[in-house]
Amino acid sequence: MKGGLLAFVCMLFILAPNPFNIPDITHSSITRDYWPTEEWRLSTPEEQGMNSSILNMTTDYLENDDTIFHSLLVIRNGYIVYEDYFAQYHKDRRHIIFSCTKSVTSTLIGLAIEQGYIESVNEPILNYFPDKNITNWDTRKNDITIEHLLTMTSGLEWTEGAGDDDYFSMGFSDDWAEYVLSQPMIADPGVQFEYCTGGSHLLSAIVNVSTEQNTNSFAQENLFGPIGIDEVYWPVDPQGINNGGSDLGMTPRDMARFGYLFLNNGTWDDNQIVPTDWVTEATSTKLNVSPTTGYAYQWWTIPSMNIYSARGYAGQLIVIIPDYDLVVVCTADDQLTEVSLSHIISNYIIPSVEEYDPLFIDPVGPVTLIVTGVSIIALVIVFVYLRKSR
Repeated sequence: MKGGLLAFVCMLFILAPNPFNIPDITHSSITRDYWPTEEWRLSTPEEQGMNSSILNMTTDYLENDDTIFHSLLVIRNGYIVYEDYFAQYHKDRRHIIFSCTKSVTSTLIGLAIEQGYIESVNEPILNYFPDKNITNWDTRKNDITIEHLLTMTSGLEWTEGAGDDDYFSMGFSDDWAEYVLSQPMIADPGVQFEYCTGGSHLLSAIVNVSTEQNTNSFAQENLFGPIGIDEVYWPVDPQGINNGGSDLGMTPRDMARFGYLFLNNGTWDDNQIVPTDWVTEATSTKLNVSPTTGYAYQWWTIPSMNIYSARGYAGQLIVIIPDYDLVVVCTADDQLTEVSLSHIISNYIIPSVEEYDPLFIDPVGPVTLIVTGVSIIALVIVFVYLRKSR
């Protein structure tokens, strides 16, 4: 079943190798007329080069969709062109973003390296845990580097999203870092992709140890504060280390600020908040986890479309589409939200951009759009299936 589904997705992308007519946008040369540090500005879609009649089809779709959305935001050229909230949710209510947290933690590693607290991603992680009582000892644990944690290739055994769930077992342990480091090795470091929220928590612990600051404090000073993220909820483990892999809480508009920072290559109001080299490195595909999906430094990628995203359980998403100067944010309570959002992006958001022209690559236009939409949905189904099969 799994192999057939992957083959089907691969076939679809062979049929549509370049799904969108991509304009030539270089973000380093874009001059912004304002920065949403204090507040986001709203705009009509037309003022930002979008067709509102197409974009607003999103509303009709959501009204007839059974998926449980909590919020949906579309930002183009730095302006909110679409924003909707559902049930009791609103723009000022923080939302748990689950594994989107990982992309934030990864960014803090980049900042710690840039500020000299960490030498490089090639440092062995055990340098930061000399006092841990590590069981299931294996000499290969000496070879695990920070980069292996960033790319989910540490080689540590980890089960997540199944009945025997290591993430929850870690949460009930007295020392989360020690629990993760004590897992058996099932592969050499750098060889096998194994989704591991515990490894992401080790990254937070490394930030904590190297900077001698609480991870959240380091983030407030160097990341959140400079871009206008004032208040977050970020729980800690028994040692007081913020959960590096999940459960960060922030508003959808703050999620959009984080995505917009990356869309602008780490710059914000003429200040380089995150090094451009780190943004490029962190969002560049390091390994393929399916025929269409890659993984970078705690970011998911779709290389054929130049799209990358932070993804969290039950439909928390920050999607960056650099070629159309777009950030799309979604919060939800339904794993199938990713399927619905993929449909919205491929059928309403991108096609509403004036530069989009399906006839440029396909004389029958709609065929390309349909194949692209179906292939994105199939990709998300593969992601959900793989997560549930662990």
